[in-house]
Amino acid sequence: NIVVVKKKMSPAQFPTTDGTCAGRCSPTGTGLGHHVAGSSGGSALSGNILQINVASVNIKKIDLKAYGIEKAICQTVLTVEGVTQKTKELRGLDPIWEENFEFAVSDPKTTTVSAQFFCEGKQLGDTQVYPLEKLLKMKATFKAIFVPGGKVDMMFTALNFGDEEAEEENDSFMDFL
Repeated sequence: NIVVVKKKMSPAQFPTTDGTCAGRCSPTGTGLGHHVAGSSGGSALSGNILQINVASVNIKKIDLKAYGIEKAICQTVLTVEGVTQKTKELRGLDPIWEENFEFAVSDPKTTTVSAQFFCEGKQLGDTQVYPLEKLLKMKATFKAIFVPGGKVDMMFTALNFGDEEAEEENDSFMDFL
């Protein structure tokens, strides 16, 4: 049982389930704060938590008419283990969301994130799937949804799972050179 709480807060607020501030919503302090709470007494999620910041999109190179789109109204949709969250719909070819989303992750080794981009209700590009097994704990990792005419920028952060540091690459094959 996962509850999604969406509240309009002052720009730099990230709400808790009781309406108090839990910190900044995004690095720039813009947008709506999104907080996902677990079912145990209204507290924050427990276990493995993935935070995704959907920053912005730029599709200025797209031919809207070729896709039958009259007005660019953009939205990004994220799904993790059957839980779907969406950005608000914004007009234009380069909207800035700066929205944070949190998801409970049962097994980071096998769980994936599916991301889709929509313009005027039509999906543009393919559904992108991102594995979580290589994320570093508390280190934001850039991800993008590539769509016709541009891309959506996102940051994935494993809040309490993942390796502490990146694995050393084995370059011993270079020894014979």
